[in-house]
Amino acid sequence: MNTLKEFIVSNSVDTINVSDEQIQATEKNLPFKFDSEYLNYLRTCGQLEYDYLEFYGLGVPANSHVNVGRAYQELSAISTYPDNSIPVLDLGDGHYALYNVQTKEVTEWSFDGIVKILNTSLEKYLMVTLQNI
Repeated sequence: MNTLKEFIVSNSVDTINVSDEQIQATEKNLPFKFDSEYLNYLRTCGQLEYDYLEFYGLGVPANSHVNVGRAYQELSAISTYPDNSIPVLDLGDGHYALYNVQTKEVTEWSFDGIVKILNTSLEKYLMVTLQNI
């Protein structure tokens, strides 16, 4: 996540610190563990906001609309929600960017199912999204 760290510093991006306890508490409510790439994202950003974008993360109240644990609980109740996937960003119109901790892919998903693969790396997806604003 070095490229993301550099972007955050050089563009004064808002981030929130997150503790290991917050990460572990969230993982207890998931049927999978965060992989190293997502853990690096959380430790780098906690929860990331830039311009009009609000990425899901931790370090925010549990009832916040950008809390990844809350978003996962709400979205994963939908039958088409893919296994091992974490919400990354609300794309609007019922579409979401999800990160799959097993395949390492970021996909676009809607209530109808997976629409397409957006990127093969979480950091690459974040950077492309941030740089295209």
